[in-house]
Amino acid sequence: MFSSDGKISNRPIIFVNFLNTEENLIVRSPLSEVSLLEASAMAKEIEVRAQLLTNLKGPEKTVEESLLSDELLSYIYNPELTEYSACFHLLANLQNEKDVGITSRSVGILSRIVLNAPEIAFITASKNIKGYAEKMGLSQASLEVKRLKSALERHNRGALFFLIAVLLPKNALESKMQFFLSLEITLKSIGLSIEKLKRGAYKEAENLQRVLSTSKLQSIRSLADYGYENFKKIFPAALEYPLEQLSLPPALHGDDNMTQYLFNASERNPLRAFDLENAYDELVKCQLKAENFAEACL
Repeated sequence: MFSSDGKISNRPIIFVNFLNTEENLIVRSPLSEVSLLEASAMAKEIEVRAQLLTNLKGPEKTVEESLLSDELLSYIYNPELTEYSACFHLLANLQNEKDVGITSRSVGILSRIVLNAPEIAFITASKNIKGYAEKMGLSQASLEVKRLKSALERHNRGALFFLIAVLLPKNALESKMQFFLSLEITLKSIGLSIEKLKRGAYKEAENLQRVLSTSKLQSIRSLADYGYENFKKIFPAALEYPLEQLSLPPALHGDDNMTQYLFNASERNPLRAFDLENAYDELVKCQLKAENFAEACL
């Protein structure tokens, strides 16, 4: 990773290597926050689409299930999209799980825990790295262990996901209940628990919302307020959130006309009328001011 002056820094990055059947390297992909965000989103998409299929019956259901399975496998094994599927591959290989649906459920939960992990969680985990060294048959003084510890100290979320995934006991994905039991055991081994993570995450989310709600920009204040409300809906219920109950702004398709897409037109969605163009204008003005300031400092 490069530092602010453009030079290579000593900041560690966790990579997942993808090999072919002959064990030749095809590509390697970092376990980045993008990977975690995409894993959470993809897991939710799979969950929603699987639920929709329960409404079908007979041959139609069989055909649609087969089409969905083929589509998911094509996506997951696309070498150009490995940053989006890295979390799936890592957990599936560590647990020797071939079912995409089972892997997806656990990846979604774990990625959301890591994405919302408070800063104190990384420091605590970095001080309890002994279990990883023992499981991997490494000395705590080895370079690999030192780099993982350093990544955690720098609040690297990919490193925390990697650590938890590696330390999960075998057969952790057998059932949803088994996964949560295994997760608690793993978190305890690094000085954490789901309850501790929730308390810390709530405190940080509340502080962040308080700061952002004082912004001079209406778009930032609005997103901060409703983002915090979304956070409170996601964390209580086993981190499996009701998509239709979240406040979601519109999005723009990447087509020639930049067509606007509304996720949820219900009146229960207060962000359905969020003005994307106005928000863009506000943020661009801030960006230009920052760029002008940076140029003046040269």
